[in-house]
Amino acid sequence: PLVLRYGDFYLRRSCEAYSLSDLRDRSAHLTNICVQKHHYRFGEDNVWSRAQLEKWLEGRKTTPSNLVSERIVPGIQGAMAESVQSVMPLLSPQQGCFQILGFDFLVDASGRVFLLEVNRNPDLEPHTRGLHSLITRLVDD
Repeated sequence: PLVLRYGDFYLRRSCEAYSLSDLRDRSAHLTNICVQKHHYRFGEDNVWSRAQLEKWLEGRKTTPSNLVSERIVPGIQGAMAESVQSVMPLLSPQQGCFQILGFDFLVDASGRVFLLEVNRNPDLEPHTRGLHSLITRLVDD
């Protein structure tokens, strides 16, 4: 099978600040859009592009300027490659068919990437203008 990786990504942010004081507050602990979209603060600022993440990191004097390109992106690419390679023997490709996979990651303050899950049927609903642009480019490509 032919495997292609789309080059762009987006970052989901929670509507409430992370806190250990209330572990039941889903809007502070889960960034899934299906959870966040019901919060009264949900909007464009909850979904960032790579460029927005890089700009925000530039404003932090303690973060290396190349954190995204040198640490985060290679971590994402490595985890994606390992995941796909691990299931390659189980795939049975069909002529004229394709599958879009959605990869969810957690990234810590140092830029280490952790694979959270792989979705066989990712949400392609454009909940924000930024998502609309990204999803349109993905589907058109």
